[in-house]
Amino acid sequence: MPDIKFNFSNLKNIYSEAWGGNDPTIAFEIREGAGCFVFMMFLSKEDAEQNDRLFVYFRNINTLITIKLYGSHAAGDFMAYIKAREQDLIRQELQLQGGGNPFNLEHFLNTLNNAIPQFLPPTTKTEVLQRTWPSIRTEMRTLVDDAHKTVLIGLKPLPEGKKPKDKTLRKLYLHVNGVTNEIGEFLNVIRSRNITLAWTDDQTRTAKSFAQLLTDFNQKYRNQM
Repeated sequence: MPDIKFNFSNLKNIYSEAWGGNDPTIAFEIREGAGCFVFMMFLSKEDAEQNDRLFVYFRNINTLITIKLYGSHAAGDFMAYIKAREQDLIRQELQLQGGGNPFNLEHFLNTLNNAIPQFLPPTTKTEVLQRTWPSIRTEMRTLVDDAHKTVLIGLKPLPEGKKPKDKTLRKLYLHVNGVTNEIGEFLNVIRSRNITLAWTDDQTRTAKSFAQLLTDFNQKYRNQM
């Protein structure tokens, strides 16, 4: 099968919001027909290559793919080349292997594109990532720092010249209960204060909730702003 060239143009709004708002994580789920497709992007000012990578997880067949995106994303160009393997996986996810009515893949890609949300609440990202991460964490280990450290133990001021890493902060979506729509604003604030998050792999420690994290920040740092 020849490659299909397709523009996921409806990513523009949530991509621009994630990039400009300093909340550089995109995650949402589209259910179409018998299939369930999880779209994820992990943008980074530290690693430019990440800004062109679209991860798609096929929930029914438990398969993750990475699609390279081309073009000016700010202008709405998210050009992908859907190869034969990816086309076959889409059919498997939709459970179309048994024949039946002819399947128009380009029409289906347009349906997916039209279903991309134009606003992405942090609670949606959190729910999608926490449900999906156990199935993909081995393949995605490089997208977070110290992937084995999953227990949040608090805030950590950084010395001058050091900046919080997206790879550390995005773990808040993956491993913390009680995350709300305030997360984007909170991450912006701690970035501006040069504060990161501290994690441990000691499972005997009690993990902090997002509410506790906010309380700690207000007690220790709010009066410094």
